[in-house]
Amino acid sequence: GGHSLMATQVVSRVRQTLAMEIAVSTLFENPTIAQLAEILVEQQLEQVDINLLEQILAEVDQ
Repeated sequence: GGHSLMATQVVSRVRQTLAMEIAVSTLFENPTIAQLAEILVEQQLEQVDINLLEQILAEVDQ
């Protein structure tokens, strides 16, 4: 019912705002904002190019 419709809207907003894909089931498995944020951060970290990150950190340290 209504929860599935709201979950679909959240998935759509995440896709539009953050350019990230999440499954509706992810929302039901992680129902709090904190849990969802953790999942999204984990997904973003998986996308990070480690070499680029090391280069940026080296530049910041200089």
